[in-house]
Amino acid sequence: MTQLERNAVIWSSLDQPGRGLEYCWFSPKTALGTILRLDEQQLAFQLGYQLAWNERYELQEAALSVYRNGESKNLVLNSESIKKYSGCQNCQDIDIWPTPLTNSLTLKRLNLEIGGRSEIDVLWIEAPSLSYQKRRQIYTRVDTLRYFFESPEENFRATITLDDDGFVRHYPELFERRF
Repeated sequence: MTQLERNAVIWSSLDQPGRGLEYCWFSPKTALGTILRLDEQQLAFQLGYQLAWNERYELQEAALSVYRNGESKNLVLNSESIKKYSGCQNCQDIDIWPTPLTNSLTLKRLNLEIGGRSEIDVLWIEAPSLSYQKRRQIYTRVDTLRYFFESPEENFRATITLDDDGFVRHYPELFERRF
């Protein structure tokens, strides 16, 4: 049974073993997910998200809600409002921390050939604060299922492995798909 037949994925965090879990239900053009995790002060929070994209994996809408200590915070975006945040006029993608789902969607949109490389600007959104900023990201397709990812401003590099349906299976030191 493939991932698309199951319509769900579960990731656990590798940077906080046993302290971070994500459940994501998806259809061909939408995703609904919940992340339970600890923040940098080791306080628990829940991030809920709803994402919608078109047939080319271009983001159409994103609604994020964070719950922590009895308080909530929300952020709603669409394909036009993304470009208004943090000077991100060329942004087509968002990257939500902490989920590998948004990397999966970006890779599906880019549809790189093996050896292909793409430098893009994304609107990077950090939970639990829901703060955001424009960030440069570079993806290079290594082989059928692996991509080399770079975030130059953070001096971060990793080789991301996907499953046959294009969802992140392994993101070194950060995420591992469990289902």
